[in-house]
Amino acid sequence: MIEYILSILIVTGVLFGQLGRLELGDRLVNIYIHEIGMMLWLMYQIVKYKLSSVRGGLLQNPAVFYFTAWMFIGFVATSPQFSLTQNIISFLYPLRFLLYLLFSTSFIYWVERSEHNKNISFHILYTFTIMLVGVSLLQYIFVKDLWSMYPYGWDPHQFRVFATYLDVYVAAAVLGLLTLFWLHQKNFILVGGLLICLALTFSRSAYIALFMAILVYSFVHKKYKIATIVAAIFIALVFITPKNWGEGVNLLRTSTIQSRIADTQLGIRIWKAAPIEGHGYNHLRYVKEQMNLLHLDDRSHSASSFHSSYLIILASTGVIGLGLFLWSLYSIFHKKQVMVYGVFLSVMSVFDNVLLYGMVAIIALFVVVLSRPLRKSQ
Repeated sequence: MIEYILSILIVTGVLFGQLGRLELGDRLVNIYIHEIGMMLWLMYQIVKYKLSSVRGGLLQNPAVFYFTAWMFIGFVATSPQFSLTQNIISFLYPLRFLLYLLFSTSFIYWVERSEHNKNISFHILYTFTIMLVGVSLLQYIFVKDLWSMYPYGWDPHQFRVFATYLDVYVAAAVLGLLTLFWLHQKNFILVGGLLICLALTFSRSAYIALFMAILVYSFVHKKYKIATIVAAIFIALVFITPKNWGEGVNLLRTSTIQSRIADTQLGIRIWKAAPIEGHGYNHLRYVKEQMNLLHLDDRSHSASSFHSSYLIILASTGVIGLGLFLWSLYSIFHKKQVMVYGVFLSVMSVFDNVLLYGMVAIIALFVVVLSRPLRKSQ
C-alpha cells in the first residue's frame, strides 16, 4: 500500500512539472516534489527489503556502473579547481543522478515482484496520460505564452504547448514517450490525444525523433500499416494546426538552429580544455565563469548545461565518459520491447537535453518497465 501511495505521489509530482519546484540558495539549488517522493520510496524500500531492492537492476549493468563510477571519479579529480561552495552545489548533480539510478533499480525490483504491482503502475501511467493531455490542451487554450516568466530565465514559447514544464522540449519528450507506449498498447484514443498535443509543441526535434522511432517500430514489430497511418495522421496534424503569429510556431525558423550551433561551438570549446577526463559532472556553470563565458549574475535555469545531452556528458566527463554513456544507453534500450523509446530519446537528445532531465527519466522508466515481460526478482 505504501508503494502505491508513493508511486502516485511521484507521478503527480511529474505532472506538476516546474510548478512543483522548490528553490533554495538564491535559485542555485532546487528540488522537486517527485524527488522527495523518490527519497521516501527508497527509505521505505530499504527498511522493508534491506538492500535487496537496490542491489540489482541497473547497478548490475556494467556500462551503467562504469559510467557512474567514472562520473564520481572525474568530479573528485577536478574539485581542487573550484571553491568549496562551487563543489558543494556541483556535487548535487551526481547525487541527483545517483538518486534516480537507485530509485529506478528499486522500482524495477518492486514491479517485477508481482503482476499486481505492474498492473497498478499501468493504471497510474494511464491516469497520468489522460491528465497530461488535459493539462496540455488547457494550457494551450488559456495560457498563450510565458512572457511573464522571461525575466526568470524561461523562453516565452508563444502559442505552443509546454504544459507545466515551462519548456517545450520537455513537454514534447514526455508526450512522445507516451505516444509510443500507448501505440504499442493499441490504445488509439490516447495516441490521438497525445499526437494533437505533440503537434502543438512545434518542437522539430520531437517531430524528427518521433518519425525515427515510428520507423524503427514498424520494422521491429512488423507493424507497417499502423505505423504508416500514425505517421500520416501526425503529418496532417502538423499542417492543420493553427499557426498564430510568432517565430516559435514557424517550422522553417532559423533562429533556434543558429542558437544551437553557437551552443555547440561553446560546448566544444569548453570540452577541448579537458578532452579526455572532462571538467567533472557538473562543474560546467563554473567553468563557463572561469572562461568568461557566463556572467556571474546569470540566473538562467540552463546555465549549467547545453542543449544537447551528449555535449553535457562530453564536456563534463570527457570522451571516456561519453563512450561509457553511449554504452549505457545501448545496454538499456537494445532489447526489442524498449528499442523505440531509446531511439526517440537518443535522437531528440542530439538537439535538446532530455536524457538528463529528471521528469523525462521518470516517464521513460515507467514505459520501459511496463513494456518488458514480467520477470520476478529472485
